[in-house]
Amino acid sequence: MKVDVDFSDEDAQRLKTAVLGKGDPKRIAGIVAQAGAAEGLAYATGRVVPTTITDLRDYRIYCLLNAGMTVGEAERLVAGLFKISGSRARGLVDRAVARYSVELGVVIHDGITALLESARPVKANLRWEVPMPIAFLQERVLESLRETEQPDPEKTNRGSVWSFPNETYQWLREEAELAARAHPDA
Repeated sequence: MKVDVDFSDEDAQRLKTAVLGKGDPKRIAGIVAQAGAAEGLAYATGRVVPTTITDLRDYRIYCLLNAGMTVGEAERLVAGLFKISGSRARGLVDRAVARYSVELGVVIHDGITALLESARPVKANLRWEVPMPIAFLQERVLESLRETEQPDPEKTNRGSVWSFPNETYQWLREEAELAARAHPDA
């Protein structure tokens, strides 16, 4: 099925403003259109029947993630698209990802991979700093470590940034099927 939707320059500018000028408006519009079509079809066929606004929002966020929105950009886009604060968007995204974690397995794996790829080596102590702003992904990473003998990461005093010992970081990369990454001070 193909559905054509007009997307004017004014629409692009309004969307760019809504998402704080970050991201390609045409890509975001494509994600929103695809997610909206999937959501509408699920309602029409009775596959999904939300009974509360919470159910509706969870499913809408699931559809956005399934349509190509990354976990890393979800908080900003949900805040802009739903016209809510970043902290409220964070809670909605966390809940939706947790609720649809089985269906979003690939999206979650890709989110964890992006976290590991964004890590920065810390000079002189063989550690890696990993930003983990999405609570569900943070919990997934920390939970996987609880069942191992790997040294524990430590929370830094800089927001959602965690400090991982090199061996723990390398173990996580292996679990995510990523190649080892050499620490420059090793």
